[in-house]
Amino acid sequence: MRHRTTLIRYAVAAGSVAAATALRLAFDPILGTRFPFATLFFAVLVSAWLAGFGPALAASLLGALLAPWFLLAPRGRLFVTDTEDVGGMLLYLAVSLGIAAIGGAMHRARTRAEAAARDNALHREQLRVTLRSIGDAVVTTDMHGRVTSMNEVASTLTGWPEHEARGRPLEEIFRIVNELTRAATPNPALEALRVGRIVGLANHTMLIARDGQERPIDDSAAPIRDDDGRVHGAVLIFRDVSDRRRGDEVRALLAAVVESSDDAIVTKDLTGTVTSWNAGARALFGYTAEEMVGQSILKIVPPERAADVTKILAAIGRGDRIEHFESERVRRDGTRLTVSLSVSPIRDASGRITGASKIARDITDQKRAEREKDHFLAMLGHELRNPLSAIRNALTASTLDPSRLPRALELASHAATHLTRLVDDLLDVTRVTQGRLTLRRAPLRLADVVERAAEGVRPLFEERGVRLELTPPHADCCVDGDATRLEQVVGNLLTNAAKYTEAGGRVTVSIAEDDGAVVLRVRDTGMGMSRELLPRIFTLFVQGEQALDRARGGLGIGLTLVKKLVDLHGGTVEAHSEGPGQGAEFVVRLPRVSADSVPARCATPAARFGNGTRVLIVEDNSDAAESLTLLLEALGLRVRAVGDGPAALAAAHGDPPDVMLVDIGLPGMSGYEVAERVRQDPALRDTVLVALTGYGLEEDRRRAIAAGFDQHLVKPVEVDKMRALLAQLDER
Repeated sequence: MRHRTTLIRYAVAAGSVAAATALRLAFDPILGTRFPFATLFFAVLVSAWLAGFGPALAASLLGALLAPWFLLAPRGRLFVTDTEDVGGMLLYLAVSLGIAAIGGAMHRARTRAEAAARDNALHREQLRVTLRSIGDAVVTTDMHGRVTSMNEVASTLTGWPEHEARGRPLEEIFRIVNELTRAATPNPALEALRVGRIVGLANHTMLIARDGQERPIDDSAAPIRDDDGRVHGAVLIFRDVSDRRRGDEVRALLAAVVESSDDAIVTKDLTGTVTSWNAGARALFGYTAEEMVGQSILKIVPPERAADVTKILAAIGRGDRIEHFESERVRRDGTRLTVSLSVSPIRDASGRITGASKIARDITDQKRAEREKDHFLAMLGHELRNPLSAIRNALTASTLDPSRLPRALELASHAATHLTRLVDDLLDVTRVTQGRLTLRRAPLRLADVVERAAEGVRPLFEERGVRLELTPPHADCCVDGDATRLEQVVGNLLTNAAKYTEAGGRVTVSIAEDDGAVVLRVRDTGMGMSRELLPRIFTLFVQGEQALDRARGGLGIGLTLVKKLVDLHGGTVEAHSEGPGQGAEFVVRLPRVSADSVPARCATPAARFGNGTRVLIVEDNSDAAESLTLLLEALGLRVRAVGDGPAALAAAHGDPPDVMLVDIGLPGMSGYEVAERVRQDPALRDTVLVALTGYGLEEDRRRAIAAGFDQHLVKPVEVDKMRALLAQLDER
């Protein structure tokens, strides 16, 4: 390429000489042989301007060679011999050399200028392409702070096209304020012009675009200097950090959530080295973040569970997610925890898996509760089967041998009473636990409660051969309480004492006053309790040592119910024992009230109901309806039974009964609807409505009364409750 350019340059010189020679010959009619070198000077000048010094020198020499033949008289010579022609030739060569030197210098200067112009144009194009391709906004100014250029990103962020912004003050184009105070912020480019060094924005800078849109930005500015170091402008670079700000906010929020989570949240790399450790992890495992970050996760893993970690990390490396993986971990104090793990892969920006994020939840109590539930269900099955078996066997025996009927009925009654107490205790502990039990409190003598409770459990003491001793209380030992629930408290304590005292043992009950409280003590000479059992004795489903045959029975809810009922009365209950075989003592403390507030005892009036009372039973369960019919007929009542609501309304309207015992859970028309329809019938205004249901919560009673029922009885109905109801009817 270079040789070709050289040939072209010298060809230009040769062509210039040829053209100059032809031109001089064309002037022969005018000039004749005068001024033979006139046009050759122009050829040398053109060669120097277009091709440089070398081609111009070559043009001078070529002209000197051609002149004797074409231009000097006489023409057609090859050499110059005359003195005059020699002098003219030398003068031509001298002038041509000067022209070549001057023209060559001009050529070099022009070439350098053109090269510089091309370089500048290339540099400007490179700068333009660079500014267009980068993601940051770029604005340049002159030394007076007026915009000289800006890229497309700057135009987009400021809202100013470059052709409109050029020449305007930078403050007009680049409007910035403090995000928090809304005060104007110093322009960094103008600061760079003033101080002559790089200047950056402070944090919380907000750019206000031409249309009023606001964006948080980061930026910096630097002075532009010439070759002499003088500042003649500034360049401003800024970027929209909205996405980064949102990312920072999301990361901060996520970090706050992670740090405040009750769950342990841990990250680790694919080798199992911990990289982060939140407060939940510290609370769960006992180690601080400083103690765990950089350590192997195996530090909290039992040796026999190390394979779990290998398995999890292998799955994470494949991109799998682990959900609710149950394993064991070891706390700093050495205690073991059952944990549920959810583990997810952590990926970098390219999608490569770099680690794992783990959420660990302590399920030790949950697993213990599940075991206790399974144990409870097993106990419940055992406890329910015993009385059910007794009832069934007694009935079968009386069928096979009618002479055994009295004893069979006695056994069935005892079993049914036991079964009822089990169900009642379950329902009561549920009500108390859920806060649905309402006390019906009134001033009463605690001794009266103890006497009634003792009478209720005396058959159990006689059966087990345990002596029950009641110490006469002081007359003023009175409390404000629910008589039924306090009787339940005492009954459960006595039942518990009887179960865990061997034949020949003794249970003593005392009541005394102590510092404004009434203190009930139930002391036995039985099995006692271990030091480990004492703190848990009032926990649901917790029982003392039981043999395989579960001879002592129970569901482990009696003492739980005692504590909750005592708590509802504002009292306390404690358990004491010197150890296994040393007996146990339960101490109940209740707030004392004045004896003056307790009403005098009244004899319970005898029931005066007679034959002929008409009762209508509405019950869809045929066995329940028939057994209740037998019970009421045995009491001397006239009884009819129907199985649904419409039949009940028809029967009641045809022959109005004195009492209607209505099951709530009837098919089609509920017991509530039956009550509402009865109350709308004037012919049935004197009929007593009694809700008979298995739903025994307080809200169930309130709903029954609201529907129009006079009474609410919970199945199974006891004879005493039915007698009391009929006594009220008789008085009415």
